[in-house]
Amino acid sequence: MSRDRPWGLIVGGTLAVVVLGGALVQQLWRPGAERHRYPIEATLERADLVDVTVAATAFGAARSVLTGGQVDERGLGEAGVPVVLCAYRVRPFAPCGRGEGERLADAVVAAAEALRPQLPPAARPVLTLDYEVASREVTVGAPGHRGRDPGLWGWRLDSEQGVALVTPVQVLAHDVFGGDDEDDKRFRPDRLRDRLLAQLPELAPPGPEAPLTRFRTIAWVETDDGPLRTYRLHGHARVPVEPDVLRQRAAWAGEHLASTVERNGRVRYLYDVSEGRPLRGYNLLRHGGTTYSLLQAYQRFGHEPWLRAAEQAIAYLLSKSERDVRQGPYGGGETLWVKETSYVKLGGAGLALVMLTQHIQATGERTHLEDARAYARFLVSQQQRSGEFVYFASLTPGGTPRDRTSAYYPGEAILGLAQLYAIDPDPLWLATAQRGADWLIDTRDAGKGPAELANDHWLMIALSHLVHHTSDPRYVAHSKALAGAVAYQAQKNAKKVDTHADYFGGYYEPPRSTPAATRGEGLVAVLDTCQLVGDPCEGVLQLLLDTVTHELWSQYTPETVWWMPRPAEAVGGFSGGIIDPDLRNDFTQHNLSSVLGTERHLRAAAGEMVPGGPTWTAQAQQEWAVPRREMVDELLAPVRAFRGPTHWDDVTNEPEEGG
Repeated sequence: MSRDRPWGLIVGGTLAVVVLGGALVQQLWRPGAERHRYPIEATLERADLVDVTVAATAFGAARSVLTGGQVDERGLGEAGVPVVLCAYRVRPFAPCGRGEGERLADAVVAAAEALRPQLPPAARPVLTLDYEVASREVTVGAPGHRGRDPGLWGWRLDSEQGVALVTPVQVLAHDVFGGDDEDDKRFRPDRLRDRLLAQLPELAPPGPEAPLTRFRTIAWVETDDGPLRTYRLHGHARVPVEPDVLRQRAAWAGEHLASTVERNGRVRYLYDVSEGRPLRGYNLLRHGGTTYSLLQAYQRFGHEPWLRAAEQAIAYLLSKSERDVRQGPYGGGETLWVKETSYVKLGGAGLALVMLTQHIQATGERTHLEDARAYARFLVSQQQRSGEFVYFASLTPGGTPRDRTSAYYPGEAILGLAQLYAIDPDPLWLATAQRGADWLIDTRDAGKGPAELANDHWLMIALSHLVHHTSDPRYVAHSKALAGAVAYQAQKNAKKVDTHADYFGGYYEPPRSTPAATRGEGLVAVLDTCQLVGDPCEGVLQLLLDTVTHELWSQYTPETVWWMPRPAEAVGGFSGGIIDPDLRNDFTQHNLSSVLGTERHLRAAAGEMVPGGPTWTAQAQQEWAVPRREMVDELLAPVRAFRGPTHWDDVTNEPEEGG
């Protein structure tokens, strides 16, 4: 034990240096190269154009033009900039009008007059307003797109036949960026050209050297609560990471997930938000993870329709599972595993076990305990002498496994076993989990520093449970080492915030919501681990709050679904990220778990108790059953305004008469 303490101190010191040093970098780093490639956003600001009162006046003036009323120009200032006014919920591609003038009022009125003939009679569209604050000439063949630009720059084609334009937000909202494949997210010059030409049907297709204007804007959208300044497809401002805000956002995400569970228990997997349609594809591991997070939401709020949806999703996954007898060096027996492909994924049984143990903890019911044990026996049967698991087993017991590894499957298996041990204290479950964790620490991750360690959030969560069961200091040290790796990764985007505000708290280039969410889940677990051993873990909480700040930009709220053809299908869900508007069930899953965990820690710091974490038990859940029941209907009212209650609100778990 004494040999472990210096390593723990080193790791803790490294984490503090990385986090605090990163904060200093974020304050002082202003490289000339970044200035040259992308504009510093502070230089694009103008006081009147970012003023919500001026925006409200501008929208009022535009509405007056569109309805034939008298225009009130007071409060719009003197200095004009080009203005683009667009109308959503009118037709699939939102029509726009552009105006210029010496005064801002002149430009707004001109834009509204250009838009008015494009609207059907009695239309009541949602309006957006873009002030053009920067522009430069490009060509059709080389439109000047850069990797961080989607949703920040628009394009305009001027001709004798008229003006055609695509606003910055339309690049994302109308699929000018991104393909039909979920992993194909790149700029499409051909789609940009087609969108422009569709607005000028008499214009001959321009050649590659034809001039375009690339323009940057300060953007606003009308909402029921007044103008909202937007940035890409989300709000411009950072959402405050506060307990009540997180509670609201978690409730919306839980409701969204429940709405995507079909009557047969299948969870909607992929959804094209721009087209308003589900996409093909499925993943049973993500099904299990999604059900796990929905059960976490039920555990937090006690909302029965979510439990009904989750239990039907459990039944669906069980129907996709197979039973047989398997043995490994440490045991086995009658096993249960998820059948999805031509081999058996370790993570299938791992996440199924995580899902079932979460159900037992959230409900106190042991209906699925035997199934949980069978999934656990499969995991035991797949552990090798070294402690490493077989990642892709043969469909036939004793057959040759596929020679391939997975970064996340072992952590999923270890977490499921550790959670089962808390419910069903068979030493085999704990011993298998410890051997698996020891192999990951001593072999896979041995000698790796912050730059080399992968973000293994499932392991981070599992280690918090193992620390609860064992108090092993090696697990504490490795948890902090993994947090140090997250802090190291966070700094890669910190230096880009001056030119791209929503890179704050993000990971990867460009940032995506799930990498942030999984790191958020992991950091929540590291805080759990640190609290178990009385370690302050300096810097981890702030790193978590910054990460969740980024996550919240990817959630569709009632104010940010104005551009969608079917907003009811998306509101409350989390997209793929700031430049990926599409939905996938695990995007919302990971973000929901991260938000719930962050709320739990913030409330604990204020002396409030909400469920979750490695020390929470089914008994504690039962004792908390009455005070846990929030006014969920009130929390959900803003999203239900789009869709109403989910189809699980009118279903009960009671058997039919005579059944």
